[in-house]
Amino acid sequence: ITFEPNPNIPTPKNYQINIGDQILVSIWGNSQASYQLVVNRNGQIQIPDIGPVFIAGMSFEEAEETLIDKLSAIYYDMKGSTPSTFAQIDLGKMRSIKVNIIGEASTPGTYTLPATASLFNALYLSGGPSTIGSFRSIQIIRNNKVFKTSDIYNYLVNGNQSENIILQDEDIIFIPTAELQVK
Repeated sequence: ITFEPNPNIPTPKNYQINIGDQILVSIWGNSQASYQLVVNRNGQIQIPDIGPVFIAGMSFEEAEETLIDKLSAIYYDMKGSTPSTFAQIDLGKMRSIKVNIIGEASTPGTYTLPATASLFNALYLSGGPSTIGSFRSIQIIRNNKVFKTSDIYNYLVNGNQSENIILQDEDIIFIPTAELQVK
């Protein structure tokens, strides 16, 4: 068993689109086209004959709806009761995020992970808490504030994944020293 992130999963509908994500657009039916578009530094993709469309910060589901709405402006037979042109939106290459693992980790440092990586993925890559590190109060620091404190024993003992949150770029994972240990 490993906790490596799986890059070959369907795009979660709540996946947040951001700079560096690649969006694949396939159009078929009466009209045919395909686009490979990357979200630029302004949070936009540039669709030929439409122009820039801002999608950074949207969920994948929201971005999909926005793009199909924009595409229907130039592909007129995409809407209506009997459409004859269809579009599919997919996520191509996913951006990477960097997280810092500090404190009592076996191998502290900066790790590059796929954007769908979770706390457990990052802990696995760092070797987890060291022999004096806490499993009970691991902190995720986001925007200079403690975003969440996780007790990973809840997962290890009960299989409860509620503590396994999806990480964001520049998150800091702090593993404090264990307070009490049982021998």
